[in-house]
Amino acid sequence: IMAALALWVVHGQVPAAAQWTWAALGAASFLARVFSDAGPGGPAAELRRTRAAVLGMGVAFGLASVLVFPAAHFQSQVFLTFMISGLAAGALTLTSFDLRVALAYALVVLAPLVVRLVAGGEPPAMATGAAAGLFVVFLAINGLRAQRNVRETVAVREAGAQRTESLLE
Repeated sequence: IMAALALWVVHGQVPAAAQWTWAALGAASFLARVFSDAGPGGPAAELRRTRAAVLGMGVAFGLASVLVFPAAHFQSQVFLTFMISGLAAGALTLTSFDLRVALAYALVVLAPLVVRLVAGGEPPAMATGAAAGLFVVFLAINGLRAQRNVRETVAVREAGAQRTESLLE
């Protein structure tokens, strides 16, 4: 959906080869993510494949700001900032089991856009880039807090289960 929307929004402003390269990267990373659990090696290998697939998808979406949207078209870059920020926030939720990969995803998906916006030198673009960079910091703080809360909740429930078990004995 995002590829079709991106191609529609900037049709003719970016070389077709760049658009198709990005679409192919997105499709390949999606397929890698879908099939990350369909391989040998047990849970550890499956986790490595999942991490690689998630980060590959982050790179593919991160390259949208370079391969799909023209640098001089500020409205497209702002649109992409909101789209990719939503993806980064969703990835934090979906990959909360592995905070490092969740934050790495947010970084690789937003870094090319932030660099492009800040390097542009235009005050609105620089402000948008800075806001997107701060959003990664916000995700890191919230992710660390969520991980701490999950660990504490699991510890409390485990202690309660052990207390119940000892009372039953």
